[in-house]
Amino acid sequence: MSLIDVIKRHVHPLVQSNSKPEWFNTRCCVCNDHTNKGLRGGFHFVEPETVSYSCFNCSHAAKYDPNDANCNHITKNMRIVLNAYNIPQDEVNQVLRENLGLKATEIAKKPLKYEPKVLTLPEHFYELKTAPNDDKWKMIAEYYLKNRLIEPDKYPFLLSTGKGFQANKWLGRIIIPIYKDHQLVFYHGRSLVEPVQPKYVNSSGDREGVLYNYDEIFTYSERPLFVVEGFFDAYLINGIAIVGKFVTDEQVFWLNRSNRRKIVIPDRWGDGKRMAEHAIKAGWEVSFPDFGACKDITDAVKKYGKLYVMSAIMKNIKSGIAAEIHSKLYFKD
Repeated sequence: MSLIDVIKRHVHPLVQSNSKPEWFNTRCCVCNDHTNKGLRGGFHFVEPETVSYSCFNCSHAAKYDPNDANCNHITKNMRIVLNAYNIPQDEVNQVLRENLGLKATEIAKKPLKYEPKVLTLPEHFYELKTAPNDDKWKMIAEYYLKNRLIEPDKYPFLLSTGKGFQANKWLGRIIIPIYKDHQLVFYHGRSLVEPVQPKYVNSSGDREGVLYNYDEIFTYSERPLFVVEGFFDAYLINGIAIVGKFVTDEQVFWLNRSNRRKIVIPDRWGDGKRMAEHAIKAGWEVSFPDFGACKDITDAVKKYGKLYVMSAIMKNIKSGIAAEIHSKLYFKD
């Protein structure tokens, strides 16, 4: 079995290029590309075993070539690709055993990184709330946040001067720092100008053990833990955000430290189905509220009010087989 076989079995659609038949185009799940420019991600297959990946939207690139003397494992960038497309780890392990001759114990799984790495903020970042009132990006950011029902001075949002090493990619973004035990462990920036792609850029380092709102996990309450994909929805309902497209084993570990009910509220569009699958596998509950044409919780709160939204979430909770069945009908492409 080769990695090419595994990918072709699990990734859909894979549209073969007419001009370059070794290229197969697909929607990029690394950046969750939803632009109208077509299939921007692509796998390059060189039979029988070599795989490359590239996305024209987020520029993520990866390669696996077992014939390369330096390639004795799945690289970090290729792991990101395989995780994003929900490729089963046991099948990847089998590929490595057959192609590289490694023992199962050597490749079973990369070590879990429960404690996220502590980061420092780049010097070109500055606080939104202390920026001058005539700062162009401050005015745009405050308008954007208020439109998302968030008071700009209620969270330590940041902006970038865009000056310095690799600083330009942060210019024109509202930067969201995430803390654990009062230490910075992650930050990402959301574009304030549409339609800039990718919408988000992330800090360097792994996000495996990163969650927004860690403190809520260890807060005693009869209220459930609401788990969503992004910061803005989590902020509005005092929930937990996985700040990514899929739930990691480390995030499962942290969330299971709480005895409270875990209710996952996946987005109806995009990668919500995959998030629901991970939740069901972890033994959590999933809510499938119907918010009409609203694309996320924030839009629903703006249209219907928070009380209605929370009521709809609590009335549409499923678990186990019922959640599996419901997810087949709920999600939109």
